[in-house]
Amino acid sequence: MTHKAALLGIALLSCNSVPLAFCASPILHVGTGQPYTHIQDALDAAPENATILIAPGLYHEVLHISTPGLQVQGEGRTPADVRIESSQSADQTGGTSRSATVFAEADGITLRNLTIANHFHDDHPDITQGAQAVALSATGDRQFFLSLHLISYQDTLFAGSHGCNLHGSCNPARQYYQDDVIDGAVDFIFGDARAYFEHCTLHGVARPTVTITAQGRTFPEHLSGYVFHNCSIQADPAVQHISLGRPWRDYASVAYIDCTLDPRVVPSGFTEWQGQSRLTTAHYLIASLTNPQPNTHWEEPYLLHLPLEDLTKLAEPKAFFSDDPPLSGAF
Repeated sequence: MTHKAALLGIALLSCNSVPLAFCASPILHVGTGQPYTHIQDALDAAPENATILIAPGLYHEVLHISTPGLQVQGEGRTPADVRIESSQSADQTGGTSRSATVFAEADGITLRNLTIANHFHDDHPDITQGAQAVALSATGDRQFFLSLHLISYQDTLFAGSHGCNLHGSCNPARQYYQDDVIDGAVDFIFGDARAYFEHCTLHGVARPTVTITAQGRTFPEHLSGYVFHNCSIQADPAVQHISLGRPWRDYASVAYIDCTLDPRVVPSGFTEWQGQSRLTTAHYLIASLTNPQPNTHWEEPYLLHLPLEDLTKLAEPKAFFSDDPPLSGAF
């Protein structure tokens, strides 16, 4: 695991560096012939900082992870070996925020080596109203999501928080995503977390126009934003255009740094939210540490252009997650 393992002040996996037999935290096993056959039963029984190991298999469950410090890991060779799936939409459940397959609500948790899918669009391709279907809803602080495959169509990943109060005080929601594959077509990474994505693949699925992010930073002092570092932007052959994002809220903040971009990314990079004029206040960045000069390829006039020193700070997770962020007013 990388040197960034402790960047949020927690260990990535409590049993990662010692044999499981000597691990101090409780270990709960899930699978056929194991003490727990349902993942949620193990989650409900687990004390804080426990480790839950899930045997390969298909689990049709909706999960709520509400105990702090849990480490939830698939025991397969790849994420595809442990699949957690549902098929439910915003219309069916009473709202987008209630439609997820996995609700990662607690602070200090780690999910690793899992496939999490919401197959509502696959099962109901003709339904467009209320069709938001979240695979993973992440709303806690100091969370890690490692080697996951997230699958849906609209609103795949809610990288969000528990919200802000009327006085502008927001619950922290620092989240780190590494080596994940995220599939979707419409606003498939959205929310107001302070989230860092490293070595992730963002994959647009069959739709003429794919929109990746809908970031939800609400006011200038809000410590919120997405950074994608060394990520790959890809799409199915049927996709004609890719937007890197559109501003869900007025101060949406998204940076792509040293990412490999599919040639179908639109010339502006980002696009406007329908019926709004938020690009003037949003903070959008497409940059390279190896070539920090402003890239005149992009036609969007409001893109940020940062000096190398600021760009380097933004690309460093520890600085990005600090209480004194590197670019005050931008992320």
